[in-house]
Amino acid sequence: MESLKSSLLTNSGKQAHSELLKSCILKAKKVQIAVAFLKMSGLNLFFSSIEKSLKRGATVQIAAGLDFTQTDPQALKKLKRLSESHPTFELFISNPNRATVFHPKFYFFQFDEGIAAAVVGSANFTNGGFVQNEEASIFLEGEMPDFSDSFFKYFETLISSEAIVPATERAISIYQNQFARQKPFLEKIVQRPSLPPEQRDEIDFRNLRQHLKKMDTSIFAERAVNYAKAKEVLNEIIDSPRLTQARFSDLYQLLVGKAKSVKLWASGGIDRHKTKVLGNLQGFKEMAAFIRTNIQQTPGKLFIDVLRDHKIDGIGVNIISEIMMTYDPMKYATLNKNPVTVLRSIGCDLNARPVSYNSEEYDDYCRLLDEIREELGLKNLIEVDAFFNEIYWEMKRNIGTM
Repeated sequence: MESLKSSLLTNSGKQAHSELLKSCILKAKKVQIAVAFLKMSGLNLFFSSIEKSLKRGATVQIAAGLDFTQTDPQALKKLKRLSESHPTFELFISNPNRATVFHPKFYFFQFDEGIAAAVVGSANFTNGGFVQNEEASIFLEGEMPDFSDSFFKYFETLISSEAIVPATERAISIYQNQFARQKPFLEKIVQRPSLPPEQRDEIDFRNLRQHLKKMDTSIFAERAVNYAKAKEVLNEIIDSPRLTQARFSDLYQLLVGKAKSVKLWASGGIDRHKTKVLGNLQGFKEMAAFIRTNIQQTPGKLFIDVLRDHKIDGIGVNIISEIMMTYDPMKYATLNKNPVTVLRSIGCDLNARPVSYNSEEYDDYCRLLDEIREELGLKNLIEVDAFFNEIYWEMKRNIGTM
């Protein structure tokens, strides 16, 4: 045979985990198994095969994890009794005093004539792992010691490092008490929790399309013009070597608005602290320049870098994200309560407070809006912002208050 053969093993394929593993156990002269979870449902499939293997003189070592109290203490007790009648069988459990989680899933077999095999993948020692679940493992078979030494050494390392320890009666008894105390909580865990009808779809695109269909989309063209002008305004602020205070005041107020004037940015309330910003021309200039220079960064990184190193008094996440969206409306989204409120109303799990967003939250927010943009056929995140702003104000009119 070839030095080493490999194949994919799945429960939905021609050969499930249970069939192959049972065949290997019955033929092997040495078996080593290390799994995170061991349950009676899995042991029932293989107990007679393990017993037959031991009776013909095979050596069997099984190590099971106790983390998350998923291993069945009755399965441990049954194997412990087996070890008492068969000296070539050893049962180990994960050391309860270590800090790390014991989570391997490998099955190693040594046969006569210098051949070895291993199954390594996602399957735990359970009926689900062997038969019912969608599991994927790699099956390796070849001549020793081409690949077998690493498995021997790994199992020996688990023992010598005390990652696993012999399963004594006392240890199993202590774990059984923990298992009994935890069982009522585990029984309450639902594999796929149901949601209210209005939240069963991740996003109700049918409803969103209806909103888009009745919306006056001419606002998209207006927004496109405004944000193109906003980019010119920002560039002038950044690139003017001798920008006067008076000119800065005029330019900044073009962006955020002033009494009885049209503003280029669409967010509401962004002129509230403009006096503070107007008193810090250099700070705003440096912040805007940093955003423009680093606009190729991921949304979350640029967002948090600005907040950490370049934020100035009077500028919040709303204006920071407006600058970012002005420079790249395909990647960056304006962050304020209007789109966040709408997204949360249709079942999206978002932080309700834009002012407290971290890097990961802003990254997720931009990705979510970009998915919606693509699904609805909108050009960029400027259009997405305009769309959700319309829905927000419709919600406010219908409810009365937000």
